[in-house]
Order: sequence, then structure tokens, then C-alpha cells
Amino acid sequence: MFRHSVFACVAVALAALSAAAQQSQRLKTEKAEIIVETAARGLDHPWGLTFLPDGRMLVTERPGRLRIVSADAQLSPPLGGVPRVYARDQGGL
Repeated sequence: MFRHSVFACVAVALAALSAAAQQSQRLKTEKAEIIVETAARGLDHPWGLTFLPDGRMLVTERPGRLRIVSADAQLSPPLGGVPRVYARDQGGL
């Protein structure tokens, strides 16, 4: 059950990162209401994320970029030192 909860949280966070047209959306599930809010704009296919202790997020973009999203929705330039990525079909960073 924990794995499904984590997956749902990541899926909602990624949906929020890629949602460009909406500020906030409410989704009702069987167990709870989820509020989806846009955390950043300008990402190219956000692929994965992790939260840093200070509230920022590390976000990977499918083509191979790694960025930091601040708590106030500021998007960093791509970080250096990321290995070359084979981004085809379902493969990416």
C-alpha cells in the first residue's frame, strides 16, 4: 500500500509540473480529495523528481536535463555534470 501511495504522490506531482493551463485542480478519489497545483512552468517532459530537505525539488527532464525547482516555483537553468541520456520511446532521464 505504501508503494501505491508514493506512486500516486509522484504521479500527481509530475502532473502538476507539466500542467500549463491550470492553476489548481481538485480531484476526488475514493479515499481523499487531491489538490493539484502547478509547481513550475517551462519544463520539457518532466520525468522524475525528488524533494530536497529545504523544500526545493530536483526534477529530471526526459531529454536529459536536471533542474532545481525552488519553493517559490523558480526554475533553475539545467545543471551540469549529467551523463548523456538516450531519450527514445519510453527511455529518458
